[in-house]
Amino acid sequence: MKIILKFFKKEFKLYALIISLLLIVDSSQVIIPIFTKRAIDAIANSNKSLILKNGLYIIIVSAAIIAIRYFYNYILRYLTLKLDHDIKISLFNKYLNLPKKLIQQLEIGDLMARVTNDTTAVRFFLIMGFIGIIDIFFLGITTFVAMFIMNAKLTLIVILPLLILIPITLNFGKKIHLYFRKVQDLFGEMTVRIREAIGGIRVIKAFVRENFYLNLFMNINEQYLRENLKLVKLDGFLDPTINLLINISMFNLLVFGGLFFIRNKADIGTIVAFFQYIQTLAWPVMAIGFSIALYQRAKASLNRIEEALNIKPEIIDTHPKQIESLKGNITINKLSFKFGEDENFILKDVSVEIDQGTLVGITGPPGSGKTTLLNLIMKIY
Repeated sequence: MKIILKFFKKEFKLYALIISLLLIVDSSQVIIPIFTKRAIDAIANSNKSLILKNGLYIIIVSAAIIAIRYFYNYILRYLTLKLDHDIKISLFNKYLNLPKKLIQQLEIGDLMARVTNDTTAVRFFLIMGFIGIIDIFFLGITTFVAMFIMNAKLTLIVILPLLILIPITLNFGKKIHLYFRKVQDLFGEMTVRIREAIGGIRVIKAFVRENFYLNLFMNINEQYLRENLKLVKLDGFLDPTINLLINISMFNLLVFGGLFFIRNKADIGTIVAFFQYIQTLAWPVMAIGFSIALYQRAKASLNRIEEALNIKPEIIDTHPKQIESLKGNITINKLSFKFGEDENFILKDVSVEIDQGTLVGITGPPGSGKTTLLNLIMKIY
Protein backbone atom coordinates (compact mmCIF):
# COMPACT_ATOMS: atom_id res chain seq x y z
CA MET A 1 0.00 0.00 0.00
CA LYS A 2 3.05 2.29 0.11
CA ILE A 3 2.54 3.24 -3.55
CA ILE A 4 -1.03 4.45 -2.95
CA LEU A 5 -0.17 6.29 0.28
CA LYS A 6 2.71 8.06 -1.44
CA PHE A 7 0.40 9.08 -4.30
CA PHE A 8 -2.31 10.28 -1.86
CA LYS A 9 0.27 12.46 -0.14
CA LYS A 10 1.39 13.88 -3.48
CA GLU A 11 -2.19 14.65 -4.63
CA PHE A 12 -3.55 15.53 -1.17
CA LYS A 13 -5.40 18.70 -2.25
CA LEU A 14 -7.36 17.01 -5.03
CA TYR A 15 -8.27 14.04 -2.83
CA ALA A 16 -9.38 16.44 -0.07
CA LEU A 17 -11.61 18.16 -2.65
CA ILE A 18 -13.10 14.81 -3.74
CA ILE A 19 -13.84 13.80 -0.14
CA SER A 20 -15.46 17.19 0.53
CA LEU A 21 -17.69 16.82 -2.54
CA LEU A 22 -18.60 13.27 -1.54
CA LEU A 23 -19.62 14.47 1.92
CA ILE A 24 -21.80 17.19 0.37
CA VAL A 25 -23.53 14.61 -1.86
CA ASP A 26 -24.04 12.19 1.04
CA SER A 27 -25.48 14.97 3.22
CA SER A 28 -27.84 15.96 0.40
CA GLN A 29 -29.06 12.37 0.06
CA VAL A 30 -29.94 12.38 3.76
CA ILE A 31 -31.83 15.68 3.43
CA ILE A 32 -34.12 14.58 0.54
CA PRO A 33 -36.24 12.16 2.67
CA ILE A 34 -36.78 14.98 5.18
CA PHE A 35 -38.28 17.12 2.40
CA THR A 36 -40.32 14.10 1.30
CA LYS A 37 -41.68 13.65 4.83
CA ARG A 38 -42.67 17.32 4.99
CA ALA A 39 -44.37 17.10 1.59
CA ILE A 40 -46.34 13.97 2.60
CA ASP A 41 -47.37 15.60 5.86
CA ALA A 42 -48.43 18.69 3.86
CA ILE A 43 -50.59 16.47 1.62
CA ALA A 44 -52.28 15.05 4.73
CA ASN A 45 -52.93 18.61 5.93
CA SER A 46 -53.93 19.87 2.43
CA ASN A 47 -51.20 22.54 2.53
CA LYS A 48 -50.51 23.30 -1.16
CA SER A 49 -47.72 25.82 -0.57
CA LEU A 50 -45.68 23.37 1.56
CA ILE A 51 -46.19 20.62 -1.02
CA LEU A 52 -44.80 22.81 -3.83
CA LYS A 53 -42.04 24.25 -1.63
CA ASN A 54 -40.69 20.86 -0.52
CA GLY A 55 -41.12 19.40 -4.00
CA LEU A 56 -39.01 22.24 -5.40
CA TYR A 57 -36.35 21.63 -2.73
CA ILE A 58 -36.17 17.96 -3.77
CA ILE A 59 -35.64 18.92 -7.43
CA ILE A 60 -32.93 21.50 -6.58
CA VAL A 61 -31.02 19.14 -4.26
CA SER A 62 -31.27 16.26 -6.77
CA ALA A 63 -29.91 18.48 -9.57
CA ALA A 64 -27.04 19.59 -7.32
CA ILE A 65 -26.21 15.95 -6.52
CA ILE A 66 -26.00 15.10 -10.24
CA ALA A 67 -23.70 18.06 -10.97
CA ILE A 68 -21.38 17.40 -8.01
CA ARG A 69 -21.21 13.67 -8.77
CA TYR A 70 -20.11 14.38 -12.33
CA PHE A 71 -17.40 16.74 -11.08
CA TYR A 72 -15.91 14.47 -8.41
CA ASN A 73 -16.12 11.40 -10.66
CA TYR A 74 -14.12 13.24 -13.31
CA ILE A 75 -11.41 14.27 -10.81
CA LEU A 76 -11.30 10.81 -9.21
CA ARG A 77 -10.93 9.03 -12.56
CA TYR A 78 -8.25 11.52 -13.61
CA LEU A 79 -6.24 10.82 -10.45
CA THR A 80 -6.74 7.07 -10.77
CA LEU A 81 -5.56 7.02 -14.39
CA LYS A 82 -2.58 9.16 -13.38
CA LEU A 83 -1.63 6.66 -10.65
CA ASP A 84 -2.08 3.80 -13.12
CA HIS A 85 0.23 5.66 -15.53
CA ASP A 86 2.87 6.21 -12.82
CA ILE A 87 2.83 2.56 -11.68
CA LYS A 88 3.21 1.28 -15.25
CA ILE A 89 6.12 3.66 -15.91
CA SER A 90 7.79 2.60 -12.64
CA LEU A 91 7.40 -1.09 -13.48
CA PHE A 92 8.65 -0.65 -17.03
CA ASN A 93 11.65 1.34 -15.81
CA LYS A 94 12.38 -1.40 -13.26
CA TYR A 95 12.18 -4.08 -15.96
CA LEU A 96 14.59 -2.15 -18.19
CA ASN A 97 17.16 -2.11 -15.38
CA LEU A 98 16.82 -5.74 -14.29
CA PRO A 99 20.05 -7.75 -14.59
CA LYS A 100 20.13 -10.26 -17.41
CA LYS A 101 20.64 -13.17 -15.02
CA LEU A 102 17.45 -12.27 -13.14
CA ILE A 103 15.48 -11.81 -16.38
CA GLN A 104 16.49 -15.35 -17.36
CA GLN A 105 15.14 -16.64 -14.03
CA LEU A 106 11.84 -14.70 -14.02
CA GLU A 107 8.74 -15.53 -16.03
CA ILE A 108 8.32 -12.73 -18.59
CA GLY A 109 4.58 -13.36 -18.93
CA ASP A 110 4.12 -12.92 -15.18
CA LEU A 111 6.00 -9.61 -15.28
CA MET A 112 3.70 -8.50 -18.13
CA ALA A 113 0.60 -9.47 -16.10
CA ARG A 114 1.74 -7.18 -13.27
CA VAL A 115 1.82 -4.22 -15.66
CA THR A 116 -1.62 -4.99 -17.14
CA ASN A 117 -3.97 -7.12 -15.04
CA ASP A 118 -2.70 -6.09 -11.59
CA THR A 119 -2.72 -2.37 -12.32
CA THR A 120 -6.32 -2.71 -13.57
CA ALA A 121 -7.40 -4.26 -10.24
CA VAL A 122 -5.76 -1.40 -8.34
CA ARG A 123 -7.36 1.22 -10.59
CA PHE A 124 -10.84 -0.28 -10.19
CA PHE A 125 -10.55 -0.28 -6.39
CA LEU A 126 -9.45 3.36 -6.33
CA ILE A 127 -12.54 4.37 -8.33
CA MET A 128 -15.39 2.30 -6.83
CA GLY A 129 -13.75 1.18 -3.59
CA PHE A 130 -12.75 4.72 -2.62
CA ILE A 131 -16.32 6.00 -3.05
CA GLY A 132 -17.70 2.92 -1.29
CA ILE A 133 -15.51 3.38 1.80
CA ILE A 134 -16.55 7.05 2.20
CA ASP A 135 -20.22 6.14 1.76
CA ILE A 136 -20.02 3.24 4.24
CA PHE A 137 -18.88 5.50 7.05
CA PHE A 138 -20.42 8.89 6.34
CA LEU A 139 -23.62 8.11 4.40
CA GLY A 140 -24.35 5.07 6.56
CA ILE A 141 -23.86 6.91 9.86
CA THR A 142 -25.70 10.11 8.86
CA THR A 143 -28.65 8.11 7.48
CA PHE A 144 -28.86 6.13 10.71
CA VAL A 145 -28.75 9.34 12.79
CA ALA A 146 -31.49 10.97 10.67
CA MET A 147 -33.71 7.87 11.05
CA PHE A 148 -33.00 7.70 14.79
CA ILE A 149 -34.04 11.34 15.25
CA MET A 150 -37.31 10.72 13.38
CA ASN A 151 -38.23 7.55 15.27
CA ALA A 152 -35.70 5.73 17.45
CA LYS A 153 -37.68 2.51 18.05
CA LEU A 154 -38.62 2.04 14.41
CA THR A 155 -35.00 2.70 13.39
CA LEU A 156 -33.65 -0.10 15.60
CA ILE A 157 -36.26 -2.55 14.29
CA VAL A 158 -35.50 -1.69 10.64
CA ILE A 159 -31.69 -1.57 10.97
CA LEU A 160 -31.29 -4.84 12.91
CA PRO A 161 -31.25 -7.21 9.86
CA LEU A 162 -28.58 -5.07 8.16
CA LEU A 163 -26.18 -5.41 11.12
CA ILE A 164 -25.89 -9.14 10.37
CA LEU A 165 -23.99 -8.22 7.20
CA ILE A 166 -20.92 -6.91 9.04
CA PRO A 167 -19.48 -10.28 10.23
CA ILE A 168 -20.52 -11.95 6.95
CA THR A 169 -18.65 -9.46 4.75
CA LEU A 170 -15.54 -9.48 6.97
CA ASN A 171 -15.32 -13.27 6.71
CA PHE A 172 -15.81 -13.17 2.94
CA GLY A 173 -13.07 -10.54 2.54
CA LYS A 174 -10.36 -12.92 3.81
CA LYS A 175 -11.41 -15.67 1.39
CA ILE A 176 -11.60 -13.27 -1.56
CA HIS A 177 -7.99 -12.12 -0.96
CA LEU A 178 -6.73 -15.72 -0.95
CA TYR A 179 -8.60 -16.74 -4.11
CA PHE A 180 -7.79 -13.58 -6.06
CA ARG A 181 -4.06 -13.94 -5.38
CA LYS A 182 -4.21 -17.43 -6.89
CA VAL A 183 -6.19 -16.11 -9.87
CA GLN A 184 -3.61 -13.39 -10.56
CA ASP A 185 -0.70 -15.84 -10.31
CA LEU A 186 -2.42 -18.24 -12.72
CA PHE A 187 -3.13 -15.37 -15.11
CA GLY A 188 0.58 -14.58 -15.14
CA GLU A 189 1.41 -18.24 -15.78
CA MET A 190 -1.07 -18.36 -18.68
CA THR A 191 0.56 -15.28 -20.19
CA VAL A 192 3.94 -17.02 -19.92
CA ARG A 193 2.69 -20.11 -21.78
CA ILE A 194 1.08 -18.04 -24.55
CA ARG A 195 4.27 -16.01 -25.00
CA GLU A 196 6.41 -19.15 -25.12
CA ALA A 197 4.14 -20.84 -27.65
CA ILE A 198 3.90 -17.83 -29.98
CA GLY A 199 7.62 -17.04 -29.69
CA GLY A 200 8.62 -20.64 -30.40
CA ILE A 201 5.87 -21.56 -32.87
CA ARG A 202 8.35 -22.56 -35.59
CA VAL A 203 10.09 -25.03 -33.27
CA ILE A 204 6.74 -26.37 -32.01
CA LYS A 205 5.57 -27.02 -35.58
CA ALA A 206 8.92 -28.48 -36.62
CA PHE A 207 8.78 -31.09 -33.84
CA VAL A 208 4.98 -31.57 -34.05
CA ARG A 209 4.46 -30.51 -30.42
CA GLU A 210 1.14 -28.68 -30.92
CA ASN A 211 -0.90 -31.14 -28.82
CA PHE A 212 1.63 -31.09 -25.99
CA TYR A 213 1.50 -27.28 -25.66
CA LEU A 214 -2.28 -27.28 -26.11
CA ASN A 215 -2.69 -29.73 -23.21
CA LEU A 216 -0.24 -27.72 -21.10
CA PHE A 217 -2.23 -24.53 -21.69
CA MET A 218 -5.57 -26.29 -21.12
CA ASN A 219 -4.41 -27.54 -17.70
CA ILE A 220 -3.43 -24.03 -16.59
CA ASN A 221 -6.61 -22.56 -18.07
CA GLU A 222 -8.75 -25.09 -16.19
CA GLN A 223 -7.01 -24.17 -12.91
CA TYR A 224 -7.67 -20.50 -13.72
CA LEU A 225 -11.34 -21.32 -14.36
CA ARG A 226 -11.67 -23.25 -11.07
CA GLU A 227 -10.17 -20.43 -8.99
CA ASN A 228 -12.37 -17.86 -10.74
CA LEU A 229 -15.44 -20.00 -10.06
CA LYS A 230 -14.58 -19.94 -6.35
CA LEU A 231 -14.72 -16.14 -6.53
CA VAL A 232 -18.01 -16.33 -8.44
CA LYS A 233 -19.49 -18.58 -5.73
CA LEU A 234 -18.54 -16.06 -3.05
CA ASP A 235 -20.01 -13.14 -5.02
CA GLY A 236 -23.03 -15.25 -5.95
CA PHE A 237 -23.77 -15.91 -2.28
CA LEU A 238 -22.97 -12.43 -0.96
CA ASP A 239 -25.14 -10.34 -3.31
CA PRO A 240 -28.42 -12.29 -2.77
CA THR A 241 -27.75 -12.31 0.99
CA ILE A 242 -27.45 -8.52 0.99
CA ASN A 243 -30.66 -8.16 -1.04
CA LEU A 244 -32.48 -10.59 1.28
CA LEU A 245 -31.52 -8.62 4.40
CA ILE A 246 -32.55 -5.33 2.75
CA ASN A 247 -35.94 -6.86 1.90
CA ILE A 248 -36.30 -8.09 5.49
CA SER A 249 -35.72 -4.48 6.61
CA MET A 250 -38.46 -3.38 4.19
CA PHE A 251 -40.76 -6.06 5.62
CA ASN A 252 -40.06 -4.87 9.17
CA LEU A 253 -40.85 -1.31 8.11
CA LEU A 254 -44.16 -2.34 6.53
CA VAL A 255 -45.28 -4.43 9.51
CA PHE A 256 -43.98 -2.40 12.45
CA GLY A 257 -44.31 0.94 10.67
CA GLY A 258 -47.95 0.09 9.98
CA LEU A 259 -48.50 -0.81 13.64
CA PHE A 260 -46.79 2.40 14.76
CA PHE A 261 -49.04 4.41 12.42
CA ILE A 262 -52.20 2.68 13.70
CA ARG A 263 -51.15 3.43 17.29
CA ASN A 264 -50.25 7.06 16.38
CA LYS A 265 -46.55 6.48 17.16
CA ALA A 266 -45.47 7.43 13.60
CA ASP A 267 -47.04 9.49 10.83
CA ILE A 268 -47.29 8.45 7.18
CA GLY A 269 -44.56 10.94 6.20
CA THR A 270 -42.07 9.20 8.52
CA ILE A 271 -42.86 5.78 7.03
CA VAL A 272 -42.36 7.08 3.46
CA ALA A 273 -39.10 8.77 4.52
CA PHE A 274 -37.94 5.48 6.08
CA PHE A 275 -38.54 3.69 2.77
CA GLN A 276 -36.23 6.23 1.11
CA TYR A 277 -33.66 5.86 3.88
CA ILE A 278 -33.60 2.07 3.48
CA GLN A 279 -32.99 2.54 -0.26
CA THR A 280 -30.24 5.03 0.61
CA LEU A 281 -28.72 2.56 3.09
CA ALA A 282 -28.79 -0.21 0.48
CA TRP A 283 -25.67 1.18 -1.24
CA PRO A 284 -23.49 1.57 1.91
CA VAL A 285 -24.56 -1.90 3.06
CA MET A 286 -23.79 -3.43 -0.34
CA ALA A 287 -20.59 -1.37 -0.49
CA ILE A 288 -19.29 -3.16 2.61
CA GLY A 289 -18.97 -6.44 0.74
CA PHE A 290 -18.20 -4.74 -2.57
CA SER A 291 -15.41 -2.57 -1.14
CA ILE A 292 -13.90 -5.43 0.85
CA ALA A 293 -13.81 -7.59 -2.28
CA LEU A 294 -12.21 -4.79 -4.33
CA TYR A 295 -9.76 -3.99 -1.53
CA GLN A 296 -8.65 -7.60 -1.18
CA ARG A 297 -8.17 -7.90 -4.95
CA ALA A 298 -6.26 -4.62 -5.09
CA LYS A 299 -4.16 -5.66 -2.07
CA ALA A 300 -3.16 -8.92 -3.76
CA SER A 301 -2.29 -7.03 -6.95
CA LEU A 302 -0.37 -4.33 -5.06
CA ASN A 303 1.69 -7.01 -3.32
CA ARG A 304 2.65 -8.44 -6.71
CA ILE A 305 3.46 -4.96 -8.07
CA GLU A 306 5.58 -4.09 -5.02
CA GLU A 307 7.39 -7.43 -5.28
CA ALA A 308 8.49 -6.43 -8.79
CA LEU A 309 9.40 -2.86 -7.79
CA ASN A 310 11.44 -4.09 -4.80
CA ILE A 311 13.72 -6.30 -6.91
CA LYS A 312 17.23 -5.01 -6.28
CA PRO A 313 19.75 -4.93 -9.13
CA GLU A 314 22.98 -6.85 -8.62
CA ILE A 315 25.09 -4.03 -10.06
CA ILE A 316 24.56 -0.48 -8.83
CA ASP A 317 26.57 2.34 -10.39
CA THR A 318 26.72 4.93 -7.63
CA HIS A 319 28.71 7.48 -9.64
CA PRO A 320 28.29 6.68 -13.35
CA LYS A 321 30.56 8.60 -15.71
CA GLN A 322 30.11 9.33 -19.38
CA ILE A 323 33.15 8.05 -21.29
CA GLU A 324 33.81 9.51 -24.72
CA SER A 325 36.57 7.05 -25.65
CA LEU A 326 38.00 3.88 -24.11
CA LYS A 327 41.76 3.54 -23.62
CA GLY A 328 43.96 1.04 -21.84
CA ASN A 329 44.31 -2.70 -21.41
CA ILE A 330 41.63 -5.18 -20.33
CA THR A 331 42.74 -7.03 -17.21
CA ILE A 332 40.88 -9.96 -15.62
CA ASN A 333 42.39 -11.46 -12.48
CA LYS A 334 41.21 -14.82 -11.07
CA LEU A 335 37.58 -14.38 -12.15
CA SER A 336 35.06 -17.01 -11.00
CA PHE A 337 31.33 -16.91 -11.80
CA LYS A 338 28.22 -19.07 -11.44
CA PHE A 339 24.52 -18.27 -11.93
CA GLY A 340 23.34 -19.46 -8.52
CA GLU A 341 24.57 -20.73 -5.17
CA ASP A 342 23.69 -24.33 -6.06
CA GLU A 343 25.00 -24.11 -9.64
CA ASN A 344 28.37 -25.18 -10.99
CA PHE A 345 30.97 -22.55 -11.86
CA ILE A 346 30.75 -21.38 -15.48
CA LEU A 347 34.11 -19.65 -15.12
CA LYS A 348 36.73 -20.40 -12.44
CA ASP A 349 40.01 -18.61 -11.72
CA VAL A 350 40.13 -17.01 -15.17
CA SER A 351 42.96 -14.51 -15.66
CA VAL A 352 43.36 -12.58 -18.92
CA GLU A 353 45.47 -9.62 -20.02
CA ILE A 354 44.49 -8.04 -23.35
CA ASP A 355 46.70 -5.21 -24.58
CA GLN A 356 45.22 -2.08 -26.08
CA GLY A 357 44.70 -2.36 -29.84
CA THR A 358 44.98 -6.16 -29.81
CA LEU A 359 42.40 -8.24 -31.68
CA VAL A 360 41.62 -11.37 -29.64
CA GLY A 361 39.41 -14.34 -30.51
CA ILE A 362 37.83 -16.48 -27.77
CA THR A 363 37.08 -20.07 -28.76
CA GLY A 364 35.66 -23.07 -26.99
CA PRO A 365 32.81 -25.60 -27.06
CA PRO A 366 29.18 -24.57 -26.37
CA GLY A 367 28.63 -23.82 -22.69
CA SER A 368 32.28 -23.15 -21.94
CA GLY A 369 31.56 -19.54 -20.86
CA LYS A 370 32.52 -17.44 -23.89
CA THR A 371 29.35 -15.31 -23.90
CA THR A 372 29.31 -15.17 -20.10
CA LEU A 373 32.85 -13.75 -20.08
CA LEU A 374 31.88 -11.00 -22.54
CA ASN A 375 28.73 -10.20 -20.54
CA LEU A 376 30.82 -9.87 -17.37
CA ILE A 377 33.23 -7.50 -19.11
CA MET A 378 30.25 -5.33 -20.16
CA LYS A 379 28.75 -5.58 -16.61
CA ILE A 380 25.59 -7.27 -17.88
CA TYR A 381 26.16 -9.77 -15.05
